[in-house]
Amino acid sequence: MGKLKEELSYLKGLKEGTGLSDDSKEGKLFSSLISFLEGMTTTLENLENNYQELQKYIESVDKDLGELEKKAYSEKGASRWEEIKGEKAVG
Repeated sequence: MGKLKEELSYLKGLKEGTGLSDDSKEGKLFSSLISFLEGMTTTLENLENNYQELQKYIESVDKDLGELEKKAYSEKGASRWEEIKGEKAVG
Protein backbone atom coordinates (compact mmCIF):
# COMPACT_ATOMS: atom_id res chain seq x y z
CA MET A 1 0.00 0.00 0.00
CA GLY A 2 2.95 2.30 0.57
CA LYS A 3 3.81 2.22 -3.13
CA LEU A 4 0.35 3.53 -4.07
CA LYS A 5 0.63 6.37 -1.58
CA GLU A 6 4.06 7.28 -2.94
CA GLU A 7 2.78 7.36 -6.50
CA LEU A 8 -0.22 9.43 -5.45
CA SER A 9 2.04 11.92 -3.71
CA TYR A 10 4.18 12.06 -6.84
CA LEU A 11 1.12 12.87 -8.96
CA LYS A 12 0.07 15.62 -6.55
CA GLY A 13 3.55 17.11 -6.72
CA LEU A 14 3.58 16.80 -10.49
CA LYS A 15 0.33 18.71 -10.73
CA GLU A 16 1.61 21.45 -8.44
CA GLY A 17 4.91 21.57 -10.30
CA THR A 18 3.28 22.04 -13.68
CA GLY A 19 1.47 25.11 -12.46
CA LEU A 20 -1.85 23.93 -13.81
CA SER A 21 -4.68 26.04 -12.49
CA ASP A 22 -7.72 24.28 -11.07
CA ASP A 23 -9.72 26.60 -13.33
CA SER A 24 -8.24 25.18 -16.53
CA LYS A 25 -9.67 22.10 -18.21
CA GLU A 26 -6.43 20.21 -17.69
CA GLY A 27 -6.20 21.28 -14.06
CA LYS A 28 -9.76 20.15 -13.38
CA LEU A 29 -9.06 16.82 -15.06
CA PHE A 30 -5.85 16.31 -13.09
CA SER A 31 -7.55 17.26 -9.80
CA SER A 32 -10.46 14.91 -10.48
CA LEU A 33 -8.12 12.03 -11.28
CA ILE A 34 -6.09 12.64 -8.13
CA SER A 35 -9.27 12.81 -6.03
CA PHE A 36 -10.49 9.55 -7.58
CA LEU A 37 -7.15 7.85 -6.90
CA GLU A 38 -7.19 9.07 -3.28
CA GLY A 39 -10.59 7.43 -2.83
CA MET A 40 -9.39 4.22 -4.44
CA THR A 41 -6.29 4.15 -2.22
CA THR A 42 -8.41 4.62 0.90
CA THR A 43 -10.80 1.89 -0.22
CA LEU A 44 -7.93 -0.51 -0.90
CA GLU A 45 -6.41 0.23 2.52
CA ASN A 46 -9.74 -0.54 4.18
CA LEU A 47 -10.10 -3.77 2.22
CA GLU A 48 -6.59 -4.83 3.17
CA ASN A 49 -7.25 -4.11 6.86
CA ASN A 50 -10.55 -5.99 6.76
CA TYR A 51 -8.87 -8.92 5.01
CA GLN A 52 -6.18 -9.09 7.69
CA GLU A 53 -8.77 -9.01 10.48
CA LEU A 54 -10.81 -11.70 8.78
CA GLN A 55 -7.72 -13.84 8.28
CA LYS A 56 -6.89 -13.61 12.00
CA TYR A 57 -10.47 -14.54 12.87
CA ILE A 58 -10.45 -17.55 10.55
CA GLU A 59 -7.15 -18.74 12.00
CA SER A 60 -8.64 -18.47 15.50
CA VAL A 61 -11.74 -20.42 14.50
CA ASP A 62 -9.58 -23.05 12.79
CA LYS A 63 -7.48 -23.44 15.93
CA ASP A 64 -10.60 -23.81 18.09
CA LEU A 65 -12.06 -26.34 15.67
CA GLY A 66 -8.82 -28.32 15.75
CA GLU A 67 -9.00 -28.50 19.54
CA LEU A 68 -12.61 -29.67 19.38
CA GLU A 69 -11.71 -32.33 16.83
CA LYS A 70 -8.92 -33.62 19.07
CA LYS A 71 -11.35 -33.92 21.98
CA ALA A 72 -14.05 -35.50 19.85
CA TYR A 73 -11.77 -38.11 18.33
CA SER A 74 -9.74 -39.07 21.40
CA GLU A 75 -10.65 -42.39 23.06
CA LYS A 76 -12.91 -40.77 25.66
CA GLY A 77 -14.11 -38.21 23.16
CA ALA A 78 -14.94 -40.87 20.58
CA SER A 79 -17.26 -42.69 22.97
CA ARG A 80 -18.88 -39.41 23.99
CA TRP A 81 -19.20 -38.49 20.31
CA GLU A 82 -21.07 -41.76 19.67
CA GLU A 83 -23.38 -40.99 22.60
CA ILE A 84 -24.18 -37.56 21.20
CA LYS A 85 -24.81 -38.94 17.73
CA GLY A 86 -27.08 -41.60 19.24
CA GLU A 87 -29.00 -39.00 21.27
CA LYS A 88 -29.62 -36.93 18.15
CA ALA A 89 -30.76 -39.96 16.17
CA VAL A 90 -33.24 -40.93 18.89
CA GLY A 91 -34.40 -37.39 19.76
